[in-house]
Amino acid sequence: MNRSSMFRFLLAVSACAFSACGSSVTLVPVSSIKAEPTKNFPRTWDETPLPQEPEPETKQPTPGQQEAAQGDAEDAFARPTQSNGGPVAAKKTTLLFNEGKDLAAHGKPAEACSKLEESERLDPGDGTRFHLANCYEQMGKTASAWSLFVKVADASKEAKKPDREKLARDRASSLEPKLSRLTITVSRQPTVPGFDVRRNRIAVPPAQWGVPVPVDPGTYIISATAPGVTYWYAIKEVPWGGGVVNVVVPVLVDPSGADAPARP
Repeated sequence: MNRSSMFRFLLAVSACAFSACGSSVTLVPVSSIKAEPTKNFPRTWDETPLPQEPEPETKQPTPGQQEAAQGDAEDAFARPTQSNGGPVAAKKTTLLFNEGKDLAAHGKPAEACSKLEESERLDPGDGTRFHLANCYEQMGKTASAWSLFVKVADASKEAKKPDREKLARDRASSLEPKLSRLTITVSRQPTVPGFDVRRNRIAVPPAQWGVPVPVDPGTYIISATAPGVTYWYAIKEVPWGGGVVNVVVPVLVDPSGADAPARP
């Protein structure tokens, strides 16, 4: 089809659309057309709202996660942390230390404490003390555990190791409500030379008389003696779980009938 034929074809189609084909076209005013509701499309890409990211969900750690965190923190005491006795002593100390930790982990605190005590005797160190305190706590020796945790915390503070100090201090604080105490009161505080007060054969200095001292739960023999006077003793049971047990040492009596000299 040439250009002339094409022109005549288009002209015929247009004529048919408006009149030749017998139909008419009604023109509708623009003002009568109802607009569709706008959909607030953004005018530019910069106004396109970004999808909101969900708020992060805060979850409390489970007991297992807390134990794992505690284990990670205690890794700070994974070694004896001190070696002053030479390579041979250090090797033996480390061996005893590791054996003690392994026994404690397998629920054998008595055997574990024995290993750790020997490791501490050969080469004292805060790592050994910390695990020995943990071992004492497993055995119910609350006062022994508490005093060692405090000792480790104080040493860590002096060494400027705040993570270790906090861990040891927290362990000590957790034991404080469980501490049982024993108060030994000495009547009239005799001044006779050689006057001696003991708790399970361990001397009790005058500074501890009348003071509730933390002790491990168990049975205690409190004794008092002095040259030329009657030996005195009492047996007391200190329960586990806190509380204070009081013992009063009476004025010792001279076998001849006279009391031991006493401070007014």
